[in-house]
Amino acid sequence: MISRTDVASGYADLMGRFALPLFLTQTFTNRAHPETVEKAHRHTLNLLNRELHGNNWRRRGIIGAQSIMGIERHKSGFPHSHAVIGHPDLDLGAKEYSALRRSLRLTCEAEWGFSKLEVAKSPAHCNAYVSKYICKDGEIVLTADLQALHSGILATQASLIAA
Repeated sequence: MISRTDVASGYADLMGRFALPLFLTQTFTNRAHPETVEKAHRHTLNLLNRELHGNNWRRRGIIGAQSIMGIERHKSGFPHSHAVIGHPDLDLGAKEYSALRRSLRLTCEAEWGFSKLEVAKSPAHCNAYVSKYICKDGEIVLTADLQALHSGILATQASLIAA
């Protein structure tokens, strides 16, 4: 029989294949349905992509930022989520994006409640943190074009450095 720890470890290994430099924590101030949490997260990614690429970024064929998010109920009963966010062609953890990260965090706080957006301590730390939702009574949400993070410019550069 496969243990929950084995499943979480395998999931963390899978997540480790993607460049996800940002770590987003959100705790909602109401008893929102998990679907509302997903919509709020999609809205957050859309805000980020509009700042990076302008309006109508999807229509122009731009992939944009992608994420993996875990949702659970906080001790207070309110929805709580953690997400790792990456972009196929931009290092969102770079200093040049610090003002954008701050603006995005403040917008999320004003809309939904507590929000923390930070540069990840390490990929392994984030992957382990989000993958624990596999073992809990949580839910994992992947963005549609997540595979683009594995084949974008940053992934190509990382594979060249490793070689």
